[in-house]
Amino acid sequence: MACPHCGTEVVYYDVAVDKESLRVIDVFQCSQCQAQLDKRSLERVWQVFYDSELNKTHKLVKYKPVVVSYQIGRSRYEKEPDARDLTLLDEIQATAIPDWFPVHRMPDGERKRKDGYDLKGITHLHHFYFRRPLLAYSRLWQKVDDCPDCAFLRFFAQGSNLGFTKM
Repeated sequence: MACPHCGTEVVYYDVAVDKESLRVIDVFQCSQCQAQLDKRSLERVWQVFYDSELNKTHKLVKYKPVVVSYQIGRSRYEKEPDARDLTLLDEIQATAIPDWFPVHRMPDGERKRKDGYDLKGITHLHHFYFRRPLLAYSRLWQKVDDCPDCAFLRFFAQGSNLGFTKM
């Protein structure tokens, strides 16, 4: 997001979430100009990239990772992303996806209007995914396609789809 007063990029999680309770703060300050802000006053920040699946440039709302959640054995941990994490995400973003995945245009309908996906630049199905889950999901579909007469496996793959998306 961006402050409408000074244009500074604002990471919503950093300025509008109480880290102790994880509750959203209704009114907060811009870290640069100290203006009073709320979620509705912020402006979206966009990233423009070459969408190789559509063979043209595309504009999506910019995302920034704020917490890395991981597990070692039975213990769960969280940390702020460091330079190594961000470098890894850049490498993943540059990775070609060799397996099939859906690139169909989003159909018009209630969900598109209600949730405003098109307002966030999500115009095609593959825009619902960050790159790493899209790599994993496309590989899963490849494995399903390699298994003849596996109706349950196809059902499972479709059912797990929601956990892979930005939703």
